[in-house]
Amino acid sequence: MNERIEISDDDMLSALVARLGRGEKVELTRDGKLVAEIVDRADPPSYDPEAAKSAAARMIARRKGQTLGGITIRELIDEGRRY
Repeated sequence: MNERIEISDDDMLSALVARLGRGEKVELTRDGKLVAEIVDRADPPSYDPEAAKSAAARMIARRKGQTLGGITIRELIDEGRRY
């Protein structure tokens, strides 16, 4: 059942988790407007170490040749603290 439900502050999180466990979708609203949907994750994503290594290699390759134009990281940090 994918029905829209209204909950009060007194409802327990465990009750929402139980509904998710039964395959229901929970929609969160504020002032009658949908702000979020919570659904059960039936199949959690798997970790692929080779994909992670490949992504890291692509990030490293993209940054080659990129510089800060002589500015140090410390200067950037100090500049950010001024505001």
